[in-house]
Amino acid sequence: MNKGVLGLLLIIGVVIFIIDEYWPIIVVAIIIIVVIAAIIINVDKKNMPKNEDGSIMTFEQRRLLEEKERIRKKLIEKERVRNVRKDVKMELLGIKPDEFERKRERIPQNVQDKVWNRDGGKCVLCGSRDNLEFDHIIPFSKGGSNTYRNIQLLCERCNRAKSNNFG
Repeated sequence: MNKGVLGLLLIIGVVIFIIDEYWPIIVVAIIIIVVIAAIIINVDKKNMPKNEDGSIMTFEQRRLLEEKERIRKKLIEKERVRNVRKDVKMELLGIKPDEFERKRERIPQNVQDKVWNRDGGKCVLCGSRDNLEFDHIIPFSKGGSNTYRNIQLLCERCNRAKSNNFG
């Protein structure tokens, strides 16, 4: 218990002692109130989020933790929606999910290097050097391979415009 609470109790005790007639009842009531307050404070401390070292988080740390949790939930929901869309697209194209996952491979680094050098490190459609992506000329979903001749550099905007089409 801190010194301020003890000082307050001492002042209250002196005032009650002066009142004389009811002071024993009031002292018991104050003791009960202090015990209940101490129990509540300890229960609150047990339920508060803690840092890795076991110390109680500050308000700012709790706010950041809540913000991270909100962002995490949003990202999980976006991923769920993305997976549902992917499943629907594969269903519409007649591709079984296990076939799609089994076939899809990363474009080999040596192929990426050759394509980068061939295309001059810029989008082959608009010439942009920003947000470049390796694109399958014949889409992977339509049987295209990860070979040097089937990969080109496109910026993100041109790649999204091309979508799942040939070219």
